[in-house]
Amino acid sequence: IKLLPLPTLELAEVLDQEVMENPLLEEEPVEETKTVEEIAQEETAERERPDDPLKEIDIERFFEDSLRMSPLLATFIGDHRYDDQLPNYIGPDYRAQARAMNERYLAEVQIIDANKLAPADRISYEIFVRERLRARAAEQFPDYLLPLNQAGSLLTLMPALGSGTNAQPFGTVEDYEQWLKRLDGLVVWMDQAIVN
Repeated sequence: IKLLPLPTLELAEVLDQEVMENPLLEEEPVEETKTVEEIAQEETAERERPDDPLKEIDIERFFEDSLRMSPLLATFIGDHRYDDQLPNYIGPDYRAQARAMNERYLAEVQIIDANKLAPADRISYEIFVRERLRARAAEQFPDYLLPLNQAGSLLTLMPALGSGTNAQPFGTVEDYEQWLKRLDGLVVWMDQAIVN
């Protein structure tokens, strides 16, 4: 209040002196803030870039295909659409379908020029390609011939799921019916393990 009657030049000198004596009073530059609408528009524009090479692969479709191929994964992440299914993971038909899906997505993503991607997209691209190549390389190891191992197997997982304290829900009659259908898949899996 004592500063108000000072002329502008004297006021500037007093303020400069105060800042010198007390660095906490130093003026911070104010960043220009954007409104929520402006941020949303920028994000939409970024997602809808016509030159976005990652649009060549439909990640949502890949995720949905993965859940269909691996209904136990769906159950464990809380998606209960496939709780009645247990594919014959170690059977030749399932392995052929998994190989075809992996090769299809690998071919789709490898046509993308990774050098044209933004840094964050480049990381996503590289992880996706690496995982597809790892799945391809893993095919040379016939793990389907080893239905049991020291780390566990489907035969140790199924009792845990059926306990009612795991990811498989048991709250309704439909839940129990889905579990019984899933157990039918276990019978097929065990028969396949014997054949293998």
